[in-house]
Amino acid sequence: MNKNKTNNKKHPLATQDKYPKSRLLKILTLLSFAVYLLIFFLILGKTGKAISIGTVIPILTVGWFYGLTPAVCTYFLFIPVNFLLYSAIGASYFHDSLFTAPGFGGSITLLICGAVVGKMRDLSVDLKNTNIQLSEEISSRTKSAKETDKAKKYFQNLINISPDPIMITDGNAIISMANDSFHSMLGYPAGSLVGKPAYDHYVFEGTYECTTGEEISLNEDAIIKQYDGFTELSDDGKKFNLKRHFLRKDNKIVPTDQNIVFLQDDNGNQAGAFSIIRDITEQTKSSLEITKAKEELENIINISPDPVVITDLQIRIIKTNKAFCNMLGRDDSELMGKYIHDFTIREPGTYESTIDESIIINDDFFTNANDKISELFETGSLSNWDVFYKNKNNKIIPTTQNNVVYRNEKGEMIGVFTIIHDISE
Repeated sequence: MNKNKTNNKKHPLATQDKYPKSRLLKILTLLSFAVYLLIFFLILGKTGKAISIGTVIPILTVGWFYGLTPAVCTYFLFIPVNFLLYSAIGASYFHDSLFTAPGFGGSITLLICGAVVGKMRDLSVDLKNTNIQLSEEISSRTKSAKETDKAKKYFQNLINISPDPIMITDGNAIISMANDSFHSMLGYPAGSLVGKPAYDHYVFEGTYECTTGEEISLNEDAIIKQYDGFTELSDDGKKFNLKRHFLRKDNKIVPTDQNIVFLQDDNGNQAGAFSIIRDITEQTKSSLEITKAKEELENIINISPDPVVITDLQIRIIKTNKAFCNMLGRDDSELMGKYIHDFTIREPGTYESTIDESIIINDDFFTNANDKISELFETGSLSNWDVFYKNKNNKIIPTTQNNVVYRNEKGEMIGVFTIIHDISE
């Protein structure tokens, strides 16, 4: 097998070149010259009549096979050839008849016939070549259209199977494409929003019931903030994590995150927008539940009769309640951000207590305190730890406390929650 063989396929019409040079055409051309010579020696050379009749055979043959220019050249070639042939047989009537009116007219007629046949052949080949080019162009455009249609269907399929809502709008904010997830998010049948204005589902100033279950009032500032996001989008052609609400069919609003990119035409002009939307209803619900739980916890801490203090891992105070402030005789502002040990006993000595007794603190107390701290971070909790706090009057307060290490969602320790019982009362 020839490894150099190519798989290039010619168009079915491309069976002839503009000037055919196949072996068969060459043989036929040579045969026409032979026929001319045969006719010359059998008829023309003896009678001297109808000289153009013999010459017309090769001229028309060349014109039909090779075109106008070769036919005209063949005509002029046969003038000296005929002179030579007639001179060879000693005939003078050819020279005399060529310059007579009938002879000259026949010669011109022969030239015209050859030129007409050659021109017809050229036009025929040009027409075939034009048909080939036209057919190839149509085939190329058809192939390109099929590939474009295939890419479009693939793109549409990707959009349709996306779990996130996707919306494409034209330059007039009319929805040109939207997937099933987008329709489902807004409570409409699939495909029913295509061709409708996107702004029919935007939210304006007012009070709405949200899909999170809460009632939301959107004032003018909230609406302006959303449109400021679009202003930023207009500047650079894209915007990520744009917060906005969509209006559902049942008039509830849906909180979303949007990633938007402007589409451009071939001239770089805005031709629409491509939006990938994320329904954050569940996320917002979780955030609201966390906020609510945090508020309830803070309320429990605030109303607790026992002192409560929350510290970070550096033992800095980040939250206290009123009972803790009252125990120390200090305002909340005096405590926040301070180290908790600033308000405990830090050195051995004799201290006056809030129970009107002097209490001796020795080194064993601090050794025990260090052991308790190690136990707390090893086990995550500690109960009935005896601790002496110091109030604003420098009197020490005997207490017992329960401590719990609290963690973030990754399970990492981030602080200590402490409930204190003042045993001086």
